[in-house]
Amino acid sequence: MTRFNLVEALETTPAKLLNMLADEAATWEQFFSDQAAGYTIGEPDQFGQYDTFRDEGGYYFMTEQKEKARDLLAHLEQAPPTKDVLTSAATALAEYASSVGDFELQDEMLAVAR
Repeated sequence: MTRFNLVEALETTPAKLLNMLADEAATWEQFFSDQAAGYTIGEPDQFGQYDTFRDEGGYYFMTEQKEKARDLLAHLEQAPPTKDVLTSAATALAEYASSVGDFELQDEMLAVAR
């Protein structure tokens, strides 16, 4: 995973920026997928079988975020690099960053959205 580069994003062409945002959406999809898996906890019983417990709230939140990131990625792969598309994508990515407390990335995405 490469770290999002704000300077490069602000100085690049709209088509390349669209690709950068799509890469970031793919990263978020993977992140939320990994986080959702972490909400399923297993403990072996006396026979070595795993009885799973799922933290429903966390699991469903992460799964929902993963699906939103996947939908955003699918949209970005088909969309033209217009100002509206770039702004809405950057805003959505800023919301993902905010949801996990990455306020530096949130600020970067909001700067791109402007």
